[in-house]
Amino acid sequence: ACAEKLRQYKKTEGLVPRSPHLVILLHGMGRSPVLFRDMERALRAAGYDAVAVSYPSLTKNIAGHADQVEQLLALSQDAERVSFVTHSLGGLVVREVLSREGRPTTRLWRTKLALGRVVMIAPPNQGSELAKSIAHLPPYHWIGGPAASEIAAGPPFAPVSPRIEVAVIAGGTTGETGFNPLLSGNNDGVVTVSETRLPGASDHIVVRALHTVIASHPETIAATRNFLETGRLP
Repeated sequence: ACAEKLRQYKKTEGLVPRSPHLVILLHGMGRSPVLFRDMERALRAAGYDAVAVSYPSLTKNIAGHADQVEQLLALSQDAERVSFVTHSLGGLVVREVLSREGRPTTRLWRTKLALGRVVMIAPPNQGSELAKSIAHLPPYHWIGGPAASEIAAGPPFAPVSPRIEVAVIAGGTTGETGFNPLLSGNNDGVVTVSETRLPGASDHIVVRALHTVIASHPETIAATRNFLETGRLP
């Protein structure tokens, strides 16, 4: 019924898509689409159909979140190409989405949509030292849910094909130590720079920003726009 009503509005109101290039913005654990408010606005101004989506990040495992993203992609209309911008856990979810082959839902959206580029912001690609250090506390699992347990357990996570262009933006300081002195090496207070590394990534930079606000940092937004357009971070 919703789809039919949308079809009618498209016809009567002359609605057209903002752009055939859809950019899905996927937040991290316990966050919401508000995280990407500034990023979404900037990408729309650049001509993309940017959409920050919400998903129940505390209730499912990574594969369950990936199922929901694939269903969204399979139901997409008017888009011809899709790129992804993620924060933290969102990066692991997109890794799972892009690693899949052969499933009916996967075949459906891959047939409809060409794959663009992926920008991962502060992703725990190598697991999380912080998560491991508090994983023995039951509230960590009660609050964070199945995905939190997977992050604490660490890699391997879903592989990323070398054919996919991926950039990683890590948070940290300009020195050897990060915002959180309890973590080893440079870090954004939650994830270390080394934990964001992804073998085969096209580019990697460090932005001076905390984990919770890095997605709205002007340098992050500018770098994301540049990578989506050119395949390189500034």
